[in-house]
Amino acid sequence: MRTVELEIPIDTRLFGPRQVLVREVLGFTMTGWAAWMRKYVVAFPKLIREFRSGVVILNQHVEFPREFGFFDAEAFTLRVCPLVAHGNGRLLCQRYELVVDGEVFAAASAVARVVNLLDDKGFDARPGTLPSAVMERLEATERVVPLPKRRMPTLPEALEPIATGTHTFRVERHQCEVAEQWCYIDVASHAESARTELALATGADKRLRAGLKRPFKSIDLAYTNPMFVFDTAKIETKVFADGEDLLWVHQIVSAIGAERVHATVFERHAA
Repeated sequence: MRTVELEIPIDTRLFGPRQVLVREVLGFTMTGWAAWMRKYVVAFPKLIREFRSGVVILNQHVEFPREFGFFDAEAFTLRVCPLVAHGNGRLLCQRYELVVDGEVFAAASAVARVVNLLDDKGFDARPGTLPSAVMERLEATERVVPLPKRRMPTLPEALEPIATGTHTFRVERHQCEVAEQWCYIDVASHAESARTELALATGADKRLRAGLKRPFKSIDLAYTNPMFVFDTAKIETKVFADGEDLLWVHQIVSAIGAERVHATVFERHAA
């Protein structure tokens, strides 16, 4: 099984008071993807420049199987599991694990859509498949015909929201990638801003503010339409109580235009 392991020294930027920051976990998925591709298939810049192909992330699942904080170790391992190409190279799946003392304390899995660039003058692209020359570099176990199921949780029946809110933001350049479209690692941070604004509002349900102090259990993200530098959007948030857990559902929609949905973020943490 072809994996990559990178040692990550711990620094204060990576952690909040209770756990590794979600944005950093998502950032490691990009680092892990690039490291795995470079070692076993083709470096990411070469994939774009020479093979005229790239990827668009469709959805991600992040989970935190155990508690782990800033003072619990000096370093941890980023373990990158094998890339698996589905549907003749249409979709790519990969799992990324943050490991200490042989135990996973945070993990993320991602499903990406392969796109083929239309010309050599920019990053305009259309849905496609990995070129055959790239597919040939994958092992047989890394090529699977059936397509994976897109994973997004559903709310328990009969739940009514205990709070709702709207938060607006603008996509800044430091939140974008090289093509000046938003970078997926910041989408969870946009949702966090919406959650904080709602929890700290005057008269807010006390459970919301208490929830800001608790670690996440899991986060699911689905990306449906890109946004670009300096675009504005609003986040429509609904909060549900499911036993002792709080469920936060954020929909990011265009602030102007036809209310196009750009992403959905589903957060679960203890109340």
